[in-house]
Amino acid sequence: MRQYRHTLQSYIIILALCTITISNIPIGYASEMDTIPLTQPDHRTFALQSIEKKLIHFSYPITPAYFRQNAARIEAENPYLDGITLSPGCCTMGLFDYTDWTTDPLYLNLEPLQNLDTGNLRYNFLVLPPFNDQTPRMSYWNDAQWEQILRNVTSVSEAVRDAGLSGIVFDLEHYTQGGGANPWDYAVMKEAPYTEAQTQNKVRQRAAQVMEAMLAVKPDMIIFNTYMFEYLPKDWNLADEWMNGWLDALGPQAMMIDGRETAYYWADSGKWFSSHRVEQFVDPVNLSKFREQVQVSRGIYAELAYHLYDWGDYTPPFNKLQQALRWEHNVYMSLATADEFVWLYADRLRLPGMERTGTGNAARNPLGGDLTTIYAPPDDPQWNGDVHTRIAYAKAKYVNGDNLGWDIVGGDEANQPFNFSSSITAQITSPSYGQTFAAEDTITITVATTGDDIRKVEFYQNAQKVGEDTSAPYQYTLTRQGLGNHTLMARAFSVNSERSTSGPVVIHIQQ
Repeated sequence: MRQYRHTLQSYIIILALCTITISNIPIGYASEMDTIPLTQPDHRTFALQSIEKKLIHFSYPITPAYFRQNAARIEAENPYLDGITLSPGCCTMGLFDYTDWTTDPLYLNLEPLQNLDTGNLRYNFLVLPPFNDQTPRMSYWNDAQWEQILRNVTSVSEAVRDAGLSGIVFDLEHYTQGGGANPWDYAVMKEAPYTEAQTQNKVRQRAAQVMEAMLAVKPDMIIFNTYMFEYLPKDWNLADEWMNGWLDALGPQAMMIDGRETAYYWADSGKWFSSHRVEQFVDPVNLSKFREQVQVSRGIYAELAYHLYDWGDYTPPFNKLQQALRWEHNVYMSLATADEFVWLYADRLRLPGMERTGTGNAARNPLGGDLTTIYAPPDDPQWNGDVHTRIAYAKAKYVNGDNLGWDIVGGDEANQPFNFSSSITAQITSPSYGQTFAAEDTITITVATTGDDIRKVEFYQNAQKVGEDTSAPYQYTLTRQGLGNHTLMARAFSVNSERSTSGPVVIHIQQ
């Protein structure tokens, strides 16, 4: 497993409630998660969740020219998508490149998107990794390099604006290494005579310069980061400084997104609610911006959920039905706990004429990384393992305010016991979906449960725990609510380690 230097501070446990019985599913046994420490946020102002959650398909091979030619078909064959990511040329362009992008025809090739009707694909992004696969690594201290980097940032921001894109996706992982450098590792990026503290300050300064250059062109830019302040590996010790630098210069119309790529690896339903916004690495001067202008997202990975790659410790012994159920579960839980955007990574979805090949994928994946092997359900109707069908099921359940129907307990690692839990249920009976309240109103949440030996019900507002009740009638009272939309959910626990998560209830707070 990956070793992380950040200790999770905000553990908020929630487990899924189910309304249907799942039969004939071989299961392990449940593991108890209640021993995880719980730290409540010290404030009650939450980033407001959107009623309309948005699914974005993240994939590197989609070029602007390809999108223009195939946009209508992509939308028709993937009706659950709200947007996609685009790349001017796979692995040829990175944020830290200091060559002149305008001299290469692959760079900024976004002109085909101007005046393009993208239908329901309304939230589209340009994806940028740190490096391309040719330019030697940059130096945070080289002003000449950074003058060119900022010119490139201006150019790409103009292209994003003129193409009508929502913003950029900044993929923090350094796939092509940029001359062997990890830009977030002080041990790699340090230069004499500068101290670590001086280097941290310089990283923060450079980040602010990049943000200022982007917003000078497109003040309402959305900057979608695959990671932000949580779950960063030990050798990413400069990434916090970069994110704080971006917050330093974040303008009032702009928004940042914490993509939470680590949700790729989750199976246990509680993981989606065990952390939402982690503030311990945010500079106090940026806390108000962080709370008001940073959204939490979730990343979900189709090939991983369906075990198309050998993921070692991240590959629990799920059978084919359980893999399909896990995928639907992960989509639903991500929609339930993201503030607005959920990004779906897949090497290949229903992209007409698009193939993703490579010796790296083929070596670790006997199926070749091709999702077509699970597009159509097999003859066994119980499996129904179609990737797209499961996404559609999950999104429809969430949008309709229904619960998923099962919860996964455990199963995050290959040797961890697991259980698909469906013997208890919970439902929010009050308030009702779409109900409107005044900011000064007192709101009582009431939850009805079914099943034996319920030991407690937990209450969640915008994916953060606000309280619990250990006896029926299960109730919790909210006061001092911020304006806008709030998503309420509840979670039930039995003495037998069964769990269940209610469907969402969205309420609106007005003056």
